[in-house]
Amino acid sequence: MQHRLHQFRGGLTGVINQADYYASKSGIIGLTRALALEFAKQGVRVNAIAPGMIMTDMLRGVNQDELNALAATIPEDFIGDVKDIAGALGYILTAGYLTGQVISPNGGFVLS
Repeated sequence: MQHRLHQFRGGLTGVINQADYYASKSGIIGLTRALALEFAKQGVRVNAIAPGMIMTDMLRGVNQDELNALAATIPEDFIGDVKDIAGALGYILTAGYLTGQVISPNGGFVLS
């Protein structure tokens, strides 16, 4: 389970023996920022969402004890829902002065 915990941190942190995974995630962050700079003068905003632990098909097969252990690693003490991502997306779509940003709805997970 420990390697699974690290996978949820996306490109915002790093883990030994997973350089390829983190390089790809960090590449998306860099691409987001570079495209934001490139297209800002044309009025195009470029942002990304880097979700934390979200209850998706990937987690549905995990037993309840493991889910509880995962939730305990999140400061807000629960696993997010796709609606939490939708809220972040709504913000990104309506925030007119936001570009080159990576929004990470994660319940504080990357802080722990």
